[in-house]
Formats: sequence, C-alpha cells, structure tokens
Amino acid sequence: MVSQRHLIVDSIEQSYFSIWQGGAELMKDGKLHGKKIEYYESGKIRKEGTYDNGHEDGQWVVCYADGGVEYKGEYKNGKKHGKWVGYFASGELRYEGRFEDDKSEGRWVEYYRD
Repeated sequence: MVSQRHLIVDSIEQSYFSIWQGGAELMKDGKLHGKKIEYYESGKIRKEGTYDNGHEDGQWVVCYADGGVEYKGEYKNGKKHGKWVGYFASGELRYEGRFEDDKSEGRWVEYYRD
C-alpha cells in the first residue's frame, strides 16, 4: 500500500510517501500492523519502523532528506522505551539517553558542535 503526504518544516515544503510491507496486512483487527517505511519524494527513506497491534514497536529510525539519520530509538507498546540517539545533519552525535515507559530516564548527554 502506498500513501502520499506533504510536510512543511521550517517553511520548506517536503513531499513524502509511505509504503507498508505486506500490503493488505497493514491492518490487523482494525489496528495498524506491520512494517512502515516513509520516503521523501527523492526516494530516500524518511522514517522506518514497525507497528504491532496499533502501536509503534521496536526500533524506529527517522532520517534527514539527504538520507542521514536524524534520530533512532526503541518503542514498546507505542511508548518510547530504551536507548534513543540523535544526530546532527553532519552525522555527528547530538544527544543520547534512555526512556522508560515514555518518560526520560536517567542521565541524558547532549553534544554541541565546536
């Protein structure tokens, strides 16, 4: 299944489309289910992850328009859970920390560019 959307970020309009692996399997008992990949119009991946029983589950990755990773982290039953890491567009580490049950947990480290 393919769907298309438009996104406006900082006054820059970007068009992207989504592909669900498994086609008709994207719904299970009326809830989102399966792997979802959103692409920029350029064909590069914008966002990738899996839904289980209507909730984000497992690792999700969000990318910049050039294909570099913006951030990645784990979900459990639709809630942020586990390690999350963010990157500057240059690929340098921006932040890292953990979530437990959708709440920031413990020490987070934020990095600044020189």
